Amino acid sequence: MRIFIAVLSVILLSLLTVSNVAPSAIDLEAQATYCKAYTILREAGGESLKGKRAVLDVVENRMRLRDMSACQVMSQKGQFSFFTKTTQVIVTKEALTDYFKVANMRRVLKKDVEYFHNVDVTPEWANSMINVSNIGRHRFYSDRQESFRLLASN
Repeated sequence: MRIFIAVLSVILLSLLTVSNVAPSAIDLEAQATYCKAYTILREAGGESLKGKRAVLDVVENRMRLRDMSACQVMSQKGQFSFFTKTTQVIVTKEALTDYFKVANMRRVLKKDVEYFHNVDVTPEWANSMINVSNIGRHRFYSDRQESFRLLASN
């Protein structure tokens, strides 16, 4: 198991740091999988599958709306509390198995939900957003008027 984790860590770190080599589609897919799995593990490891799927929805929404890769979303400054420049991304076999379960579930959040936080904190930005859902120990938000109109009509 330790060898698996070490090899996976080296592969992912090399993918994250080598920018002058054009990676293959398989490399990009593996990189995205590891970054999504790691984000779910660190942000929602103790949540239900639905809570984990909600965090994955946010990552995928940010990827689409901001035209970023999963690893760019994960490493964006100030977005995820676990990530620093020295973060070693280590994804266990169990975390990958969990990720694939979650990735194969139906979405639980709309495609414009880009923000969330743990219920134990209330960040400044939360007051200017639209709270669209509470799942497990997380609150999910949108800053887009489409969500507000949908909620107001219900």
